[in-house]
Amino acid sequence: MSHIKGSEAMIADTVLTTILLAAHVASTPNPIKRPQEITIDNILELAPAMPEQVKTIIENFFNQHPKLLPLLSGSAYYEQLPKTDHAPFSMNFNKPSSKDKKFFSTMKKASSDVEAKILKRKYKALYNNLVINVDGRWLIKTSSLFNRRANIYHEMGLKHSSSKLPKTELEKFITTKGGRTFQTISRMIYWLRARQAQELLHLDRIYLPQKYFMHIPGRPTIIDDTNYVVVAEKIAGARPILETNLLDDREIVAQLTHVIINASLFDIHGDNVLAKNGQACLIDFEQPNSCKPSEFGRKNSTQRGISGLRALINSYAEKTNQDLTSLHTLVTEIVNSYTR
Repeated sequence: MSHIKGSEAMIADTVLTTILLAAHVASTPNPIKRPQEITIDNILELAPAMPEQVKTIIENFFNQHPKLLPLLSGSAYYEQLPKTDHAPFSMNFNKPSSKDKKFFSTMKKASSDVEAKILKRKYKALYNNLVINVDGRWLIKTSSLFNRRANIYHEMGLKHSSSKLPKTELEKFITTKGGRTFQTISRMIYWLRARQAQELLHLDRIYLPQKYFMHIPGRPTIIDDTNYVVVAEKIAGARPILETNLLDDREIVAQLTHVIINASLFDIHGDNVLAKNGQACLIDFEQPNSCKPSEFGRKNSTQRGISGLRALINSYAEKTNQDLTSLHTLVTEIVNSYTR
């Protein structure tokens, strides 16, 4: 009988601890009251200024690899290919012509001198995203052809599974929608929102790598994917969070939940949540490529991000053979605190 009472007391204590941990960071239903709204019109102003030392490193990299600049910009994706009737955005990717294949060959040649430094190759990085290791400390990140084309698909109400973006729809996107995509640029808006949450909620167990905009030489200064790349800090010595015991820490789980909700982060999985010095490090802030450019910075990805966090908890539970129901309860408590 005393054993049963002891178990009940332990459960009650676990529930109370869970609620108190949630309240520690979320003492009100909506902890962030009036964060500054980030838009495409003020994001350049709100983005942190790049230190001159870092700027010099990136400028030198650009000077050493001039053939990369058109690939980073992707402005040619809109331009009609020689001896064809379409631009790269309007290729039929199921049946590329010889001219289309030549364009892809040109893309590969442009990256050949840094090809070994392009990460995430299993995701066809050259066509989806470019993530280039500059010097071991700084990365250049930019979205590429497929992800930007997906933005246009959704803006124009087309099926994402379509193999071809009709030339007429591309022209309409340029003339009636401004022709600008923000897939690369999105890395900054979600990072800025995460930083707002970190500062306002005192999320000291979350680490956000530094991020800066870098203008592509020779391009206009208007903010869009063809004119800027994102330069991001590479976190030396960080490990995937599932290789550590950080998910045993309720405060880590609580703070991850808050930052996901407030920044509307969606791509939460074992490769994108790292660990170092007792902190959870978030490294990917790109929006889903299903985002319309006209809905830049939309905030409807929270559910997917929370699902990703729960999947991490489940993976850790399976790996360590633990019952982590209390962590799921903690996540639920915090999520509910934003909707009461």
